[in-house]
Amino acid sequence: MKGRITKSFKICRIFGIDIKIHPSWFIVFFWITFSFATGVLPNKEEISGQPNLVYWILSVILTLSLFASVLFHELAHSFMARRLGISVKQITLFILGGVAEIENDPKTAKQELLIAIAGPLSSIFLSVTFFILAMLVQGFGAVSAMIELSFIYLAVVNFVLAIFNLLPGYPMDGGRILRSLLWEISKNKLKATKIASNTGQVTACVLIGFGIFSSYGGVWITIVGFFLLFIAKVEHEQCKQSALDNFLNEAKEHSEEIFKENKKKKIVCKAGDDMEDVLREMRKGNRNWYFIEKDGKIVNVITASQIIKYLKKSKRKRL
Repeated sequence: MKGRITKSFKICRIFGIDIKIHPSWFIVFFWITFSFATGVLPNKEEISGQPNLVYWILSVILTLSLFASVLFHELAHSFMARRLGISVKQITLFILGGVAEIENDPKTAKQELLIAIAGPLSSIFLSVTFFILAMLVQGFGAVSAMIELSFIYLAVVNFVLAIFNLLPGYPMDGGRILRSLLWEISKNKLKATKIASNTGQVTACVLIGFGIFSSYGGVWITIVGFFLLFIAKVEHEQCKQSALDNFLNEAKEHSEEIFKENKKKKIVCKAGDDMEDVLREMRKGNRNWYFIEKDGKIVNVITASQIIKYLKKSKRKRL
């Protein structure tokens, strides 16, 4: 998954990418380790009767392997992004998995698709690999039984990780794949993001509902659902702001043409203008935005919805 998580500390560097851990990671690490050591492993008939220390050691190895699989998944995203010329600053492991901090958004729908699908494909690759290894170590006594069981768990977890990430819950991989397809069809990234974000919010609500009524892993599924619900909204707002920033940068490069166009059709207001007057002019001209001019230069873009928010929340009446 793409994104950014702050307040993390660096543990290593892989192929020029910083690998970091957020403090919340330790919560899930100890919880999974404890669950394996005290519940899951001792109740498995194939390896029952072992000393508790054996279960704890195996549990730590299994938990670390699970997060190594998550890291492999995020590295797949990162390597594909770098192959496409997009830099990757870091990968952070946290309580709900991992996040690759890809510095720039993909420029095309194809790039988005390739980066998004790389993660699930890498998890499927690991799942198949661990399943084959489990078959190869069968029938060699108690030690091989523990190794086989570990490989089977890792195979299942990686398969579930791949399938779960393919859910259309933007900004998860499935949601980004959906956005790339919508982007390619509509040729409109912002519109595609809005639809994918709405789909992501629906998916998040379904997960929350399932988690509330589920007796197995319900708490975590509910937490993931709320996390996705929040992130889907944030990502949509960030995409809108990014589109606005790109629009403004292009406007600054073509200021002369814009001022000429303004003489025919009003599209520019001045810094210091009364916001209520600007909003009235927008509605009169059936426009949703104006450029803001200061000292003969385009300095910003203001939308009708932004003006309405300012007027509601602030005593300030001028731009």
